Amino acid sequence: MTDVKYCPICTKSASLPCSSCKNAVYCSQEHQLSHSPEHKHQRSPVKVAFSEKYGRYLIATRDLKAGELILRESPFILGPKSFTLPVCLGCHREFSKGDVIENCERCGWPVCSVNCSNATIHANECEVFVRANYKAPVISANFEKIPAYGILTPLRCLLLANQDKDKLNYLQGHLQERYNTPLYQGYRYGVVLVIKKMLKLPYEEEDILNVCAILDTNSFDVRGASKQRARAIYYQSAMMSHDCSPNTRHTFDPETLEIILYTTKFVPKGESLTATYTQTLWNTTRRRAHLKVAKCFDCSCNRCSDPTEFGTYAGSIKCSECSGFICSTNPLDCIADWKCNNCGEITLANEMTWNDEVIRSEIRSLELTDPNELEGFLERYKNTLHETNSHVIEVKYALTQLYSGEYGTADKIITERLERRIEFCRELLAVAEKLDAGATKWRGQLLLNLQEALVAWAKKEFKQKNITKTLLQENLNMATEYLKEAASILQVDRDLCTALPKHMKNLKMAVKNL
Repeated sequence: MTDVKYCPICTKSASLPCSSCKNAVYCSQEHQLSHSPEHKHQRSPVKVAFSEKYGRYLIATRDLKAGELILRESPFILGPKSFTLPVCLGCHREFSKGDVIENCERCGWPVCSVNCSNATIHANECEVFVRANYKAPVISANFEKIPAYGILTPLRCLLLANQDKDKLNYLQGHLQERYNTPLYQGYRYGVVLVIKKMLKLPYEEEDILNVCAILDTNSFDVRGASKQRARAIYYQSAMMSHDCSPNTRHTFDPETLEIILYTTKFVPKGESLTATYTQTLWNTTRRRAHLKVAKCFDCSCNRCSDPTEFGTYAGSIKCSECSGFICSTNPLDCIADWKCNNCGEITLANEMTWNDEVIRSEIRSLELTDPNELEGFLERYKNTLHETNSHVIEVKYALTQLYSGEYGTADKIITERLERRIEFCRELLAVAEKLDAGATKWRGQLLLNLQEALVAWAKKEFKQKNITKTLLQENLNMATEYLKEAASILQVDRDLCTALPKHMKNLKMAVKNL
């Protein structure tokens, strides 16, 4: 890893940056001017900006279309997760029962092959293990998670060359906020003690905990094509600001583990590029609590600031006194009162928090593969929760996944469930337009589910002579449009795009058989 760059005209080492993108560098102003026409078309669509409030963050260097690829970046740091099943230290492939497992010839850590044990990524830490005569963990017959892997990625951070270590330390870790938490008390025993006492490395406790904090704040969970499981910091991507309704989404190259960043909506030049560090379907109270613990900041984005969450009432319940809905009087204050938007009845914040936790516990107790239990939840809470409350959204989305394929022998049940799937998909697409609009993965999945249900329902109803050929054609035309949009969104997701040819073939056959 190095920051040395070269002039694209003469290939000499260079330090004069492009005044626009700051990425390309030149040895002289003369070469910068001569390369300008060509570079205009190559210029990075993103650059790093700085403010006193947000620190460093990414902005668009030009207008960006929805669905545009804006960044492809290799991992700056790559290593095992803190608490993980056994993985190879060379390629990060997760082992499972039946796999052939070898051991690194030098340090003894489990690897998928001797060649992998000699990979560059493992070389520095391997030397440390050998020098300290550190005993490698033994994989149990049950393939349980191994806490010892928790030292590896922090160790890789500490072993970086000085120049790269400086870059790492530019990233925020919020160590002071994390310092006395139970997790960091655990790190003192499971990471600090091992690195200082067992590996005999000359690092101070604060230095070790700081790299743990930087990893916890900035790393992505990564999955690859060959069962790779890892955590990674992508240096530029880590600088994106958070927003609960972001304007980007990302995938990972399954072979190289590069992060690939796309816009989800139009982003004008100069606007901040944002990602979400939490779950879109959670309500504001839950999202902000998670962000406070996991990322150490209080979110004040537009969605969090709106008591109605863009009109979805995702955190609201129905008022027991009238037909109104109870919303927070100040969503950015976790102890602010909640108030009915119709009669003004006041409810305390801790009562709302308690109610929310009770409902979450009930959902956790449900058999999530049984549609009858999920439908029962919707029936029980139809007079308590808003129809787009976050818990209702979660259950309806689960049902759109369950109501696929064949549902038994009773034609009436099959038809009813197809109709429910269509109904829920349309409701959730309306929610997505407010909370997760544009070329987002969730919208793509909903469109795919909707077209599949429409095709199945239309074919079945036409076969039973319940609809005319004209209505069949109309439904198939609608399904075609939904599938086109779903394909345009999901074609970049390696785990979902494989299903597209099957859906396209099924729809073409239905149209052909008209």
